[in-house]
Amino acid sequence: MEELLAKVVPLALGAAVSPMVLTVQIFILAGRVKPLLRAWVFTAGGALTLVAYSVLGATILKGGGAERHSVSTAIIRLVAAALLLLLAIRAARAKTTSSQKLLDRLDSASTLSFLIVGVLTMIANFSTLVLFLPAIHEILRSSVSEADKFLTYALLLAITMIPALLPVGIATLMGSRADGILEGLHRFVTKHTKQINVGICLLFAVLLTWGGIKAL
Repeated sequence: MEELLAKVVPLALGAAVSPMVLTVQIFILAGRVKPLLRAWVFTAGGALTLVAYSVLGATILKGGGAERHSVSTAIIRLVAAALLLLLAIRAARAKTTSSQKLLDRLDSASTLSFLIVGVLTMIANFSTLVLFLPAIHEILRSSVSEADKFLTYALLLAITMIPALLPVGIATLMGSRADGILEGLHRFVTKHTKQINVGICLLFAVLLTWGGIKAL
């Protein structure tokens, strides 16, 4: 299982680097109407999206063997690397949006609609989805027991959801004392969103390219 974790955890950490999810979650917690409840509903929406994406990915990938050299594994890694490179270019050209406009929209929405907000935010979070799929593939093709696969998948899901779970967890445990921490996170992410997105996409594009070449 250690070998599987060594492959999955780095991909999970890359998938967890999501300024978009973190920013939306902090905005939700800064809202005036049921912020904690809405933040947890948003988190549930994101988690459900990843689970549905996992089922779809598992259906398409159908496991494959655990061979060291695999054409299917190489293709998945190289395609993911190409997509990440495109996302890096897209992120570098992206324009910043008005945070106040987003905050106003979130405040005027119903609490139940935050489930949909979570779903749509995760769907739009392309870099996370691109990195999540190779991790699913590594779990499926592994020769470990089904229990170990499930535990690894649970860890993958938990790590990937950190941008949503961390702010709401801090706010739940600390209450109003968390305001300073969340505001600091918000300032940092807002200031460095472009650099974070470009950097993580380029880093994993290189790693996946090298992994794809080795799998051939």
